[in-house]
Parts: sequence; C-alpha cells; structure tokens
Amino acid sequence: MIGMLKILEYNFKELQSEFVKNGFPAYKAKQVFEWIYQKAVTDFVKMTSISFADAKKLSEVFAPINLDYERTTGNTSVKFLLNTTDDFGIECVVIPSKNGNTLCVSTQVGCALKCGFCETGKGGFKRDLTSAEIVSQYLVARAEGYEIDRIVYMGMGEPLLNLDNVLKATSILNEETGANIGMRRFTVSTAGIIPGIKKLLEKGFKLNLAVSLHAANDGLRTKLMPINEKYRLNDLFVVLAEYREATSRRITLEYVLLDGVNDTDRDIEQLVALVKGTDFHINLIPYNTTSSSFKASKNMDRFFDKLEKAKVNVTKRRSEGGDISAACGMLFGKK
Repeated sequence: MIGMLKILEYNFKELQSEFVKNGFPAYKAKQVFEWIYQKAVTDFVKMTSISFADAKKLSEVFAPINLDYERTTGNTSVKFLLNTTDDFGIECVVIPSKNGNTLCVSTQVGCALKCGFCETGKGGFKRDLTSAEIVSQYLVARAEGYEIDRIVYMGMGEPLLNLDNVLKATSILNEETGANIGMRRFTVSTAGIIPGIKKLLEKGFKLNLAVSLHAANDGLRTKLMPINEKYRLNDLFVVLAEYREATSRRITLEYVLLDGVNDTDRDIEQLVALVKGTDFHINLIPYNTTSSSFKASKNMDRFFDKLEKAKVNVTKRRSEGGDISAACGMLFGKK
C-alpha cells in the first residue's frame, strides 16, 4: 500500500494525467471515472469495459477504495456511519423528497466551534476530512442505490475551516464525466467564518450559502455560538451582501428556535431589523433534542407569522431524521 495513489483524490484531468504517467491511454481514465462516479463501481475487476490485465495493473498503482460503513434507516431519511482508516467515525445522511435526494455531507471529524445546541462539537475537533473522504460519502450513498441530486455540506464540522478539501471534493463531484452535480446544487453551511466566505469569492466558486444565525444580536449569538466573538454580525452581513452581489447565489439564514432563548417578540424585531434591505431567506428550524439543556420552542408558528407579516422571506423547515439522530445538530460520529 505504501506509495500507492488514492484514486478519489483526483479530478478528471488529474486522473488522465496519472493514467498517462503510468502507461495507460488517457481514454481509460474516462472509463474508470465513469464507472466510479456514475455507476458507483469501485473495484477495477468489476468494470467490464476494462480488461482483466489492465484491472490488475491498475490495482498495483491505485490503492483499493475501501467503503467501510454502517447503515441506519429511519422514517424519512437514511444515515451512514463511515469508518476512517484511522478509526474515526463520520456520518452522512440521505434525505429523500419529491424533488430528489439530498445528501448531507460531513467535512471534519468533530467540530471546534462548540455551539451550545449542537452535538457534534461536544466531542471536540479531531481532524479535517480529506477530499477523498468527503467524496466517499457520495459513493456510499450511490452504492446503496440512491441517486443524489443535491449536496449540502451541513454534516459534522465547519466546511469553511476545511475549505480546500471541500472545494476539491466539489470540483470532483461537479465533473460532467462523473457525478455531474451542477454547482447550483451545492450548498455550504457555515457558522459565519468571514475569511472562508471571502476565499470562496476569490476562488470563484458560486455555491449556495447557508449561515447558522440563531440570534439577531451579538450578545445572545456569542452565548450560543462562541465564534461570534471573532466574527461579529455587522461584519458578517457586510461580507454576505458582497457574496450575494458577486455570485447571485441564494443566502439562507438558519435559525434554530430554542424555547425561552431566541423565540420572543424582541428576537423577531431584531431579526427583521437585521435582514432589512436584503433578500436573504430565513429558514426556521425546530430544535432537535441533544445532550444540552435546550428545549424546542413552542412559538414556531407565531415566529413565522410575524416574519411573514414583516415581508421577510421565511420558511419552516420540516425536521428530518430525528428518529435516528440524523437531524440538524445531532450528528456525532458515534461508533
């Protein structure tokens, strides 16, 4: 295994280059890329357009693709626990809908941000996922028979703190020769990492952006999300406006409603004032029970109605996956 190449780390052009370097014609890279990303076949021997001799030689150049995972099926979603080579667990979730299947993808083992209502950060941050480990979550879903229409980087970890690997995985899954998932169908969720948003702009990736907001004033948001001490709301909204202007991509503000914490009329007034003059979309999310002391708000309908009356773009998200600990804020990577 020492010195062998990891095939999931390459986009199509890079894979062509590696094939040529190792004595294969470039067209064989296209065949293999299609087998992996269009048909979810990861064993060279099972790629019927590849000769046995070539499959054997490829197996000497590229390390095996090891998809080691467990499946948990719930009422409305399916969760996969993937085992990494260094014995960590990472989770991804397939969320079916009438408009196609969405895959919620993890980008880190654990999370360093320690948001009070989220289970992922309770175990601390272990490491970033490689681009290959991010891509492998897509392959697991495909291997289990799920066509994937959208990718949301909303699983374990903060995507903008592992941006290079996230963007590499995105470029691989965007390849027309492979998964062919359009850029408009990728969403990156962030707690508001301003340098990461700016880096997205610099690199020219026009992805949908979902920002974990959860409070409309700095004092409360810092209590819920310590990262707000570093990246304050005013500064964050300046950068979000720049992103919206430069990319024309939708910006969603995620707002988990917590009983007696961020669900009062005063919170509504502050939220309306914060988004005034923007076309940002507020997504109200029911709190999913974790090991924290927070409780789900009883004011979801009232909150929604008042925002609508204030002419704010708002929707209520239906909670999916709570029965298998796969809903927003519940992923932990338990093995």
